[in-house]
Amino acid sequence: MLQPQSIWNSRCDNSAAFQNPESLSNDPDYYLAEKPSIHNKEFPDLTIGYHTWGFPSLDNHGPDSLYCEARLPLADGMKRGSWTPDLTVGYTSGSMLEMHSWEPQSLNWAQRYRSFDGTKRVPISEERLQSNDHTQTQPQAYSTITNKIALELPSNDNSTSLSNYRSKMLNRSVLYSDNINGFHSNCDQICRAKSSENQQAITTVITDHQKRMLDHDYKQRTAHLQIRDSVLTKLKQQNDLPKERKQAKINTLCAPSIYYTNCRSLNSAKLDDLRMYASRYDPDVLCLTETWFTNAREENSNITNYARFACNRKDRVGGGVAIYLKDGLNGKVLDSYTSQTVSALWLLVNHPGMAKSIVSCIYHPPNSDDNVSLKYMEETLCRLSLKHPSAKVVMLGDFNRLPLDFFCTQFQLCKCVDFPTRGDAILDQIMSNVEYAAPSKLPPLVGNENDHCALFIGKTQVSKNKYIHVTQRKVTAHSKQMVLADIAKLNWSEVLNSEDVDSKTEAMNATITAILDIHCPYFTYKTRENTPRYINSTILKLMNARDRAYKPGKSRKTNPTWKFLSSLVKRLMRKRKREYVAHKLNKATSSKAWWKSVRDIEGKQQEKISNHHLIDNQWISTPEFVSRLNEYFVTVGGDRDMSARPSVLPQALQPVSIGQVKLLLKKIDTTKANNSDDFPSWISKAAAEDICVPVTNIINTMLASNKYPSAWKKAEIRPLKKVKNPDRLSQYRPISLLHHIGKVAEEIILNKLRNAIGEKLNKNQYAYQKQLSTTDALLHAVHDWCQDLDDNTTSHITTALIDMSKAFDRLNPNIIISKLTELNVNSGLVTLIDDFLSDRQCRVKLREKSAYRDITMGTPQGTKLGPWLWLVYINELSVPSSCRVIKYADDLTLYAKFKKSDQSTASNFQHALNSISDWALNNNMLINAEKTQIVHLSLSEPKYIPSFTMNGKQLQSTSNAKLLGVTIDAKLSFSKHIQDTCEGLAGRMYGMRELKRLGLNSQGLTLYYTANIRSVLTYACPVWGSLITDKDKETIRRIEGKAMRIINSDISYEQALCQYQVPAVDQFITDLSRKTMLKIYSNTNHPLSCVIKRKTTRQTRVSKMIQMPKCRTEKLKRSFFHHYSDF
Repeated sequence: MLQPQSIWNSRCDNSAAFQNPESLSNDPDYYLAEKPSIHNKEFPDLTIGYHTWGFPSLDNHGPDSLYCEARLPLADGMKRGSWTPDLTVGYTSGSMLEMHSWEPQSLNWAQRYRSFDGTKRVPISEERLQSNDHTQTQPQAYSTITNKIALELPSNDNSTSLSNYRSKMLNRSVLYSDNINGFHSNCDQICRAKSSENQQAITTVITDHQKRMLDHDYKQRTAHLQIRDSVLTKLKQQNDLPKERKQAKINTLCAPSIYYTNCRSLNSAKLDDLRMYASRYDPDVLCLTETWFTNAREENSNITNYARFACNRKDRVGGGVAIYLKDGLNGKVLDSYTSQTVSALWLLVNHPGMAKSIVSCIYHPPNSDDNVSLKYMEETLCRLSLKHPSAKVVMLGDFNRLPLDFFCTQFQLCKCVDFPTRGDAILDQIMSNVEYAAPSKLPPLVGNENDHCALFIGKTQVSKNKYIHVTQRKVTAHSKQMVLADIAKLNWSEVLNSEDVDSKTEAMNATITAILDIHCPYFTYKTRENTPRYINSTILKLMNARDRAYKPGKSRKTNPTWKFLSSLVKRLMRKRKREYVAHKLNKATSSKAWWKSVRDIEGKQQEKISNHHLIDNQWISTPEFVSRLNEYFVTVGGDRDMSARPSVLPQALQPVSIGQVKLLLKKIDTTKANNSDDFPSWISKAAAEDICVPVTNIINTMLASNKYPSAWKKAEIRPLKKVKNPDRLSQYRPISLLHHIGKVAEEIILNKLRNAIGEKLNKNQYAYQKQLSTTDALLHAVHDWCQDLDDNTTSHITTALIDMSKAFDRLNPNIIISKLTELNVNSGLVTLIDDFLSDRQCRVKLREKSAYRDITMGTPQGTKLGPWLWLVYINELSVPSSCRVIKYADDLTLYAKFKKSDQSTASNFQHALNSISDWALNNNMLINAEKTQIVHLSLSEPKYIPSFTMNGKQLQSTSNAKLLGVTIDAKLSFSKHIQDTCEGLAGRMYGMRELKRLGLNSQGLTLYYTANIRSVLTYACPVWGSLITDKDKETIRRIEGKAMRIINSDISYEQALCQYQVPAVDQFITDLSRKTMLKIYSNTNHPLSCVIKRKTTRQTRVSKMIQMPKCRTEKLKRSFFHHYSDF
């Protein structure tokens, strides 16, 4: 635990400090008293082991100690205005009256204090410390010490102040007394007796004090000393360890290596330079001050293989700090604070080969209040060190001449920087209780005009090779032609002559693999992940020359070589980036390549999973991680009861033609990942004419035998993070990669299943079906809500957004087969689906692969058949007639209308919640009550809002919640949704400006806007487009206006829309809404078709328009079906 040193052992040893009290006035926590009589060498610093809240004899001028009332609660029985021992010296207890916990350093606590004459240590023998007869030794010590205090009282008050004696006596009370309050009063009595020269009064006081000490409860003391004895035993065991083992343990607990710089606005050029430093020096942590981040700029400041944490100034431009942690380090934000005085970010950094560390990056602006910054730093570090007592501390940043000597003394921190960091001043500092080597001085980032040198300290603990090695098949245009030519020569006799479906599949896979091994063998190459693609070798050499030319302490004017090379590097990086944009973007031939280049320029890479993994507070390696993760995915749904497996008679299914298979092969998406490189999907698509024969034979054999090939049941799982820093296995989502030919077979099975159950599904299910989307589900819910609110008897509408956990993983095959049988699905198709779900295997692949494990429950996420099996699974879920439910996959939205005079709806709604819970229990599902939210919709404030429970837990109510990507508020105004969407687009707008600055042409910028900005801005716009206010419409138009100015600032907004053929956002929303209305109107099988009432004419008897009922409220009148009824 971090403990400030007692000032008795540090400051008071220096007698010169008391000869010249003005030397102490620079310390932030030392305030000089108004009376000059106090400023003399006989007045000790009253923070020696104590802190005060007012000291009457010193006119309330006692200095504040580190542990003030706001930082540590007072001990039991202590009151404001009393003295409290400094609990950090010798103890970690929250009260000196109760010595709760001892630490190893507490065993020698007596050695921390001076003797009574201030020159010798107080001796306490080891025999007495280890003695069990504590009841005999301690009272004797009380008596001896108290008598000695009386004997040492001076006869002349002018020689030594009474405050000196009070301080000494209180010091001794820490050593020999637990009854602090009693001893405090005794001190006061002795001091008063000495002032009156009454020796008899002194003797009486001492005698009373001895009696109080003899009445002390020694049972409690014995218990605490037993704890101390156990600690002694543990320490002795540690000391008996071999030196080699102790040294190895010390070496593993190293602090992270850190690169620090004051970047003064992290623009695009500096970000590229920072990426290069990250690639070359490979630091564990990157710390930046004066980032000048806005939310938009922060979103586009990614560094490959590093996770970003930032604290941005919100009141004005400037300031801000950021910390980048290398993949493999687990970071948790402990505190984040920004103001005009200080900006700070505190992280808890953890890694198996590294000591747990508190890393803080702080920016203290010039001309700011030093006391405010120091107070914040002290309070925060004190609080965090108490919470994480074993963590090391590394504090760094731009402190701008902030006095840090006393702060470092308090927390036993060492200043690592002893050289000027800008000009002849030390403005940047690194403070730590870790024994770092001297930091290296590096040049500032390119284009940085403030001349703060960068700092690099420590040795990289999370080592990563500068180059990563990738193994894959070597596929070229020529090798592709050779592979396709060899496939065209095959007669596939081995596949066609095999008997069962597994033999046919294995023969086909072996044939394709043999051809690939000849023309596309495996090879390994290396690449540098952190190096931007537009940085060439010339720029790298110039960067090295620039860094060698840098001389710390010299400004740009006095170091012309470094100034010239720095400017040259900046110009060449900008030029090379423009050339890259011109080549990769302006001349791109495919949409995939274009967007890949855009992501490279923006620095957006797919988030990767590190080599070390913190799971359940335990660090594990990658092989163990993939094994445990695979075990979790296999067992999360439970085990299938094979004895309860329904028996279904097999029946041959109708075969498919070669033409059907050929068409499906040509539609294969080659951009999607495959589970193996031994049979890539590009072969099936390019050689569809030749490969369709064996594939058709395999699929028809599967349909005839109702047996799904075993090779297509094997899934390779790529885990994805659900949260930024997962620390539990449940925070990973399994994505299964399957054989692409198996997906062709699934498509054929799915077509047969659609024909069998398509008309039997409930109309309130909107997922995984043609011409249905989240917009349709939202339209259904919002129309019902507006219609209910139009009724003047309605009090409010209660809506429950129900969350189901691991729905696809917990799906029970036995229940699916039973439900398919109840729906009268062909027995052969049911048997084939049963075999599809049986005997499946999966493994997790990261950098390592786990072993294949059998999985008996659930359906893989990534199959085409799985979503429709879920629709069958949840189809029978229903609620009472007074409530309604809308389903979209595993998202359930339950709502009911509450009338003003009827209180029975609450019980019906609770009954509906209970029925959903019962259905989940009977079908192996799990309802997550913590994530289930309740929203009460009303045009006015409802008088009575009941509470509801689910699975015995009360559901939380909220004023707004997100439903299928749209924020629903209590008033159905959608203002919150518009606000959140526009704020979230700030980063994309900034990226658009950067692309324009780099030379992207108008056509590319228009594409970027329509695909990357407008698509997000207008998501589900038919739902809210007619309900939002004019102010929200203006907010949307403002976003589009900014985008048009980025594309071309020389013409007006209207001219830009016309020139680049971009419809105005208002018109786009209207057109899309009318198109949605037409889709619903023209499809009589659409679930929302029942809402529309068609009006016909007598002449033609043909539908001409939609007739909607009259509206009482403006909300219903402006809703989708009423607003666009004249489409």
